Amino acid sequence: MSACWPSLGSSSTSADSPRLPGRCTGERCCQSIIPPTLNFYVPRMFNFENGTVDAELRGSTTPCRYKRKLFEQNGGVILQQQMHSGGGARGFKIFSAEELTKATNNFTADRVLGRGGHGVIYKGVLEDDMVVAIKKSRMMEEAQTKEFAREMFILSQINHRNVVKLLGCCLEVEVPMLVYEFVSNGTLYHYIHGKEPKADIALDTRLRIAAESAEALSYMNSSASPPILHGDLTDKSDVYSFGVVVLELLTMKKALYLDGPEEDRSLVSCFTTAVKAGRHQELLDSQVRNEMNDEMLTEIAHLLMRCLSMSGEERPTMKEVAERLEMLRRYQQYPWAEAGGNPEESQSLLGIEQQDLERCAMNFLDR
Repeated sequence: MSACWPSLGSSSTSADSPRLPGRCTGERCCQSIIPPTLNFYVPRMFNFENGTVDAELRGSTTPCRYKRKLFEQNGGVILQQQMHSGGGARGFKIFSAEELTKATNNFTADRVLGRGGHGVIYKGVLEDDMVVAIKKSRMMEEAQTKEFAREMFILSQINHRNVVKLLGCCLEVEVPMLVYEFVSNGTLYHYIHGKEPKADIALDTRLRIAAESAEALSYMNSSASPPILHGDLTDKSDVYSFGVVVLELLTMKKALYLDGPEEDRSLVSCFTTAVKAGRHQELLDSQVRNEMNDEMLTEIAHLLMRCLSMSGEERPTMKEVAERLEMLRRYQQYPWAEAGGNPEESQSLLGIEQQDLERCAMNFLDR
């Protein structure tokens, strides 16, 4: 059944004419309210009997008009203008709600890839058999909605080997949905905290994950134009969050343990206390302890303490973090190479003394 106003065989356009079943005619129907520039927007068929349309729409406005309103509200027109004026974003598409509903089999539970505080990620299969990840958020602030189109255009142009590609979005819903490329290996969280966490992760693998992630964040913080910040925060807030993730990666412990004693619930707090006492090695995963020497342990602990500083001004930039992690990775692979084969010089290459680390921990705990 169509939600549009069908032609009644006359040129009358009175709003008092009844809404009758039928196909769009282009006269007093959904087509008549869509600007010519939106040539990708097509009328949708709805069945009022099976409850597929929000109750607020019944008797108040047509579903097509309601979708049009949502499309504009979510910045659809602005996004299309940016795509045309900016030369377009390669491969970026504006999806219809029906396309994503079909791709996820009506967002069934068996398609859920993950859940978070802001929404749910579903596995979807598009009509061309391309597998994607669809983020369906729970809510969005009005201020975020106004900036959504601009941010989507910026994100659509990101092309980095360590950043998941944004393929498109859906704007004709109350909360916009995002479509990303599908990453078959899952998330880092499931890799280290899942039901079957990966055992015996080599130190080099952990450092590679950390270094490449930092490099990607550094690119988004500084090289992208304009800079892209995680969660609309500052670049130094990104550094703190990243420090927590690296700490989880090296300890295989969650950032928060709500079921434990109050003093042990925060991984960051446990780590800084352990650093002060010179016992931070005990928090590390056994595989890391077996592969990491004392000099490298001191260096990475100092880097983490700087990232986790309560003062944003004292935190390093993400670029500095990326460079330091890559240096540590090279040192771990070839411990004497950068020092010209001299073990004494390699020690000065890292250059962080235990006393400096303890002093850093004291400053952290005194705040």
